[in-house]
Amino acid sequence: MEVALMKRVAALEAQVAALQKANKEAYNSDVVYNTKDTFGYAQLVEVTGGKILFLSGMTPWDQQMTLKSVNLVEQMEATLDNILKLLAAKGLGPESLAFLRVYVAKPNYYEEMNNFSTTLEKKLGASITCGITLVGVTGLAEPNQLVEIEAVAVT
Repeated sequence: MEVALMKRVAALEAQVAALQKANKEAYNSDVVYNTKDTFGYAQLVEVTGGKILFLSGMTPWDQQMTLKSVNLVEQMEATLDNILKLLAAKGLGPESLAFLRVYVAKPNYYEEMNNFSTTLEKKLGASITCGITLVGVTGLAEPNQLVEIEAVAVT
């Protein structure tokens, strides 16, 4: 009887552990335009279980809070690096990202849209499984800052 009870307890503990871990599914549907094939990101991300982490607007600043570049793509790379470092400090990787909101303070950034997709793929992997919104703004924390990214991740 005791062995059966121990097995049942172990099974319940495994179920609890599974419920505490987030399950994230990315969806793209042809009921609206296809972002996966065109831009490489998910239209909808469903998360069940686990925890949700909200990352404040991350910037391209280094640890001394200075900008190393005034180039839009280089700032985006640095900002994504900062997000990935913050996630890594929690034992997470890019696959934990559920949503990114990218703020860009540069007129006519549309010309660099292909660079955005390439940069996202380079930093987050070929199969980006998070939703993404790109927002043009008139300014950010300092005059030469061109990018800020808010993120939502799951564990």
